[in-house]
Amino acid sequence: MDYFSSLLSETKPDRERDINEVVAHIPSLITPAQNDLLMKPVELGELEDALNQMKEGTAPGLDGFTINFFV
Repeated sequence: MDYFSSLLSETKPDRERDINEVVAHIPSLITPAQNDLLMKPVELGELEDALNQMKEGTAPGLDGFTINFFV
């Protein structure tokens, strides 16, 4: 058990520098203006409109919950 604990333990828990290095190589596909729109809080009216546009009895995700569960 000690062998695998030492083998699988993380020696450097602070990964921020490594993450930033990887992220620097990922191209940005959206503009700052688009990002602002995406980060805007969702308003209740928008959520209700989206739910009301979904067809009853269908599951929007893989969890199997139909739209009736959410409404």
